[in-house]
Formats: sequence, structure tokens, C-alpha cells
Amino acid sequence: MLHRTAYLLLAALGGGCATVDEEALAAAPVIAFGEPGAVVDEEALARGDFVILFPAGATIPIETVLSGGIFAEGSGGTVYATLNAPVRYFRGFIQVGGSKWRPALSAFHGQVSLGATLSEDVHRVQMGLAADAAGD
Repeated sequence: MLHRTAYLLLAALGGGCATVDEEALAAAPVIAFGEPGAVVDEEALARGDFVILFPAGATIPIETVLSGGIFAEGSGGTVYATLNAPVRYFRGFIQVGGSKWRPALSAFHGQVSLGATLSEDVHRVQMGLAADAAGD
């Protein structure tokens, strides 16, 4: 057993399967996000056979990256979000609360908004993300 840090990039998720592998899921260790030094079987880690749990109520740092021709390199920052329900990730699938497992890229729906405050002393742009778990 080794101590490892697990990295997850949700934007790159996708899965070839339409359903979660229940047998592999039942055997997979659970790593709670925010618990450094979690002990995970090295072979399971190499295969991706572990569940990442984002607990309800935990504050999660989300690194934002802005890219494209209108942004300078290195644009972005960290925002912090607190989840209302636990979110579990396993091999390209996500479970929100006790809902059924669904492919990560279809687990949420929402919208992005953009606005600006232009006053005498404040010039600020606000970007909002409204997201909800997809219904069962």
C-alpha cells in the first residue's frame, strides 16, 4: 500500500460504457476528497479502481482557467464551493446524493451567466454557474 495523491479532471471525463461496473464499484476503495495521505492499493490506483467522495458540507477549491485569444496566459484563479449533497466519482461516472450513477458529462445541467458592475468606484465582472444534478 502506498500513499498517493489522486488528481481528477472532470472536464476530460468520458466513458465508453453507459452503465457503471457494479462489481468493480463494490470492490473499489473510497478516497474522501480533502483527506491527504489516503492509503490506496497501488494496483487499484493504476487501474483507476477507486471512488473519490466529495462530502456534503465540505468546501472544495475549484481552480478556474481562462484561455483563448482574449485572455493573457495565466488568467484564472480559485473559487470555493460547498456541496449540498455528497458527490461520488468512479471511472467516468458520478453519483449525487443517493441518486443513480450516471455518466459524468450528463450528471449535471445548468447555465453560465455573465454580468458587469460599472460604477464610479467599482468595475467588476461577475460570472455565475448554476448547476443541478440531473433527475433520475
